[in-house]
Formats: sequence, structure tokens, C-alpha cells
Amino acid sequence: MPICAFKVLEKKSPNTFKLELSKNLKVHPIFHVLFFKPIARDASRLNQKYNSKPPPNFIDNKLEFEVEAMFKSRQLKG
Repeated sequence: MPICAFKVLEKKSPNTFKLELSKNLKVHPIFHVLFFKPIARDASRLNQKYNSKPPPNFIDNKLEFEVEAMFKSRQLKG
């Protein structure tokens, strides 16, 4: 999941903020706080959570990873 950091230009209401966006983004610059996630204040740790992979596990000489969460799933027929 990519992290995008944007500059807050102004607080429009208690729950909405106007952001400074890239010119190539064709979206309205006003966002509700529900779309925001807190990030580390230390810029060096900004992408640490998303770019660092956990160490692999070897079970019966096979490489395995532990799944933390499933965001979406569906059952396919056939």
C-alpha cells in the first residue's frame, strides 16, 4: 500500500481539510478526516512499515510467510 504525504493547506471544517496535490492528480483537493491515517513523525520511518518485509519462515525446508490480514476475498466457482 503506497503512502502519499501531502501538505495541508487549510482546515475547511472540523472534519475536512484542503490538501496541496500534484498537478497530475485530477481529484478534488478537499478530503474528510476518515481518509487520513496517522504516520510516523520521523521521516526516516515513513515507509518502514510498508517497505520492510518480515523474515521468511522455513517449515519442512519450504519457504512460508505468515498472513496478517486479508483485505478482500471472494470464492470463485469452477
